[in-house]
Amino acid sequence: MQKNLQNQNFSESPPQPTGIYTGNNKNGWVKVLLLILLTLILLAGVFYAGTMFRGLQKQDKNLQTDTTPSPADALPSEEAMPTVTPQAVGIVTGKIFYPKDNNIFSYDTKSKEITKWTSYPKNKSSSPAYDEKGKQIPDIEIRHIKVVDGATLGFVKCGIVKGDFGCGLYTLNLETKEISERKKLSNDLFVLTAGFSLPNKFSYLVSAIITGEKWQLFFFNDGLLKTLEDVSTGSYGRGGFIEDSEKIRFSKDGKYLLQISTSSPRNPSDFNVYVYNLSDFSKQVISGATQPEWLDDKTIVYRKYEKKGDGLYLYNITTKTQRKIEGIDEASYSPSVLTGSNKILYTVYPDKQIWLYDFTTKKNSKVLDKAIFGSWVTPTKIIYEEIELCNGKVDCGGMMGEYETKSISVFDLETKVKDVISDLESTYEAASEY
Repeated sequence: MQKNLQNQNFSESPPQPTGIYTGNNKNGWVKVLLLILLTLILLAGVFYAGTMFRGLQKQDKNLQTDTTPSPADALPSEEAMPTVTPQAVGIVTGKIFYPKDNNIFSYDTKSKEITKWTSYPKNKSSSPAYDEKGKQIPDIEIRHIKVVDGATLGFVKCGIVKGDFGCGLYTLNLETKEISERKKLSNDLFVLTAGFSLPNKFSYLVSAIITGEKWQLFFFNDGLLKTLEDVSTGSYGRGGFIEDSEKIRFSKDGKYLLQISTSSPRNPSDFNVYVYNLSDFSKQVISGATQPEWLDDKTIVYRKYEKKGDGLYLYNITTKTQRKIEGIDEASYSPSVLTGSNKILYTVYPDKQIWLYDFTTKKNSKVLDKAIFGSWVTPTKIIYEEIELCNGKVDCGGMMGEYETKSISVFDLETKVKDVISDLESTYEAASEY
């Protein structure tokens, strides 16, 4: 133990603190004592102030009944409020698309602007026409324009030369104006009508007019082709009357397809709507029907074509039942559905009037006189054919008897203002997002 103690290094005096005391004089000790005294006084003051504050805090807490901030206090500052982004509006919104001079045009119902979307060459005045090398110049036809989504159109284009219709199904991207060929058809097939669900999901009805051998309905889905109908060409029967209809329509969810051709080789008077389930390709038939449209994914509105019980009806594809829409004139034709709502436009043809029916309120109201074939452009605007009496004009009337189409117009249901579209002669090939 002594040895261990001897090995330890003890200094003669402990190390001196630095900064306060560095010597042994009296003045240094006085300074130290004064500093210690001031420190004690400050500590006592802090202790007293803390005691008083805790007492006041306890007293204040006992007086309060609710410490929840008010709604105004809870709101974040204006800088912290999230910005509200308005719902995106597609390029197609408020526009009417139509073919003219072998190209696709649109009329904007808000700005009144007319826009040309494609740049196919104009057909020659005489046909057939040939270039300087003696090659026949195709006659371009644009038909069956359909709005696919907010920025896409689907359409049929044929480049007709001798022995080749040159038809195909295409889409047009309205943002880039890029045209994509989705399906090229063989040279003997002419497209009678077509419909699109998606850019790469569509259906088309064709006839082999040159060879006269076939009449076929196809469904194309992302590269897969399914034949829905294949009928040997026979008598086509009637056509061109107010009761007639030829169209293809997909349900909004794309699960079903309806098709009608009142003049077809299936039957000379084929007043049947054919409804195809695209999951198993089963088929339902609505007999004695024409001019169908989807009211929703399970319901079809159509005109009943029978000697008794004419008018507008509803058919449910799930229950396979139908019922008449009460309170609507039996001479009602061409229903047009405002997609996503319970409203339809229709024409009372003998009176040349357009009416609106609301399934929710059961309200039935007249929209226009001297007007036929109304269809929706926006929830507040419709396109229609304005008509007038022939008054002795030569080659006037036709199917409409003593009437003829005066103009194609847009009518605002809210402002009651009418705008004439000088570019259009018929609503038949006009298309909107509805």
